[in-house]
Amino acid sequence: MGALVLALAGVLAVATALLRVRRPEVAVLRALGVAPGAQARGRALELAAVTGASLVLGTLAGWAVATLTVPALARATLGDAAQVLPVPLGLAAAPTALLLGVLLAGLVAVAAVVAARVRAQALDGEYREEIR
Repeated sequence: MGALVLALAGVLAVATALLRVRRPEVAVLRALGVAPGAQARGRALELAAVTGASLVLGTLAGWAVATLTVPALARATLGDAAQVLPVPLGLAAAPTALLLGVLLAGLVAVAAVVAARVRAQALDGEYREEIR
């Protein structure tokens, strides 16, 4: 659960930073005639594609690492008892699906916030370069 909270916080932090850094891009696209809704959908789909691919690849990598390391670690810990006791690697499907579902819902929420902010930026006709 802690990893889920950290993952969502990380995605939100990156999305917030990108909203600020890519603000000039919104103004240029608006000047080229790209509609605010199209900009919002594009940025949300971009975020969804990257985070969705990361979710799938991270899940597969975690499964692969667990498959390669957990039985050996269990045998190293149990010693001779590992010969008597079977040490199967099982998948807790319900909790895993629940956590992945919560993570996916959080990612959809972040994408919706990004889309709303990009749309608001595109509708703001008075773009001015921020002074730092």
